[in-house]
Amino acid sequence: MIILIGSLTAIGVTSLGLIIAKRSATEIRLPPTPDGQPKGESKNTQPKINSIAEAASAFLTQNGLASGPVILQTKDNSRLLYAVGTIRNTTDRQHFGVRVEMDVFGEQDTKIGSASDYIQVIEPGGDWKFQALLTDPKAVRATVVGITEK
Repeated sequence: MIILIGSLTAIGVTSLGLIIAKRSATEIRLPPTPDGQPKGESKNTQPKINSIAEAASAFLTQNGLASGPVILQTKDNSRLLYAVGTIRNTTDRQHFGVRVEMDVFGEQDTKIGSASDYIQVIEPGGDWKFQALLTDPKAVRATVVGITEK
């Protein structure tokens, strides 16, 4: 009976995670208009994910630290572009010196750079809302590729 309950719970949690990942909204920064002025940002309710398998692999979990979706956005009407997302501490202990590393992609879905952010501590069960400054204004997507702890 315990094995059955445990199995059903695991299946339910996994299914819920995949449903949330598939429904999560992303922001896509549009390329400049022909006159060079930025079009701004648009909210796309369909992430760039083609299957449930891709949705599951789009998020990274390492050492009890789990990433969520990453969106690109500007802050306070500036031209600076940031990769913004959340890292969750899924453990019951503090994590110190946490760094998130991302690959940054352009319009042709080719890697054009990388970005990172750092926090001194994430409390047990806590969330860290990171924001990493992107150096290339042509970026349209960022993906978490590593979460490390010192």
